[in-house]
Amino acid sequence: DCDKFWNHVAFTNYIQFFLPQRETRANFIHPKRDFMAFNEVVEDLQPDIIIVWGTAVMNDIISHAHSKISNIDDLQHTYLYNGEIYIIKTTHPAAPGFNSSKELFKKQLLKVLET
Repeated sequence: DCDKFWNHVAFTNYIQFFLPQRETRANFIHPKRDFMAFNEVVEDLQPDIIIVWGTAVMNDIISHAHSKISNIDDLQHTYLYNGEIYIIKTTHPAAPGFNSSKELFKKQLLKVLET
């Protein structure tokens, strides 16, 4: 049921403004502001799973939340935030490697949903 699904899903942009060009994306992360906004959304919504599209954003989250984030050894690109929220990093849908990363993402997501 679509209504039930959308009652359990939220979307937010990590970078807090539009980028002028796709190629400049990593240079436009404003670390403190963007992480503070991310953390505020996480605190407000208290999700079970966060899906992060892209390495630059995930690296920024890790650098700011290093004391709150830990790797899950048996799942590549999967982390725990605050010891209870799963973060799955996958390729951004606009990136060239998105199609080839779908199976890994599916495996990660299914594994997390089983827990």
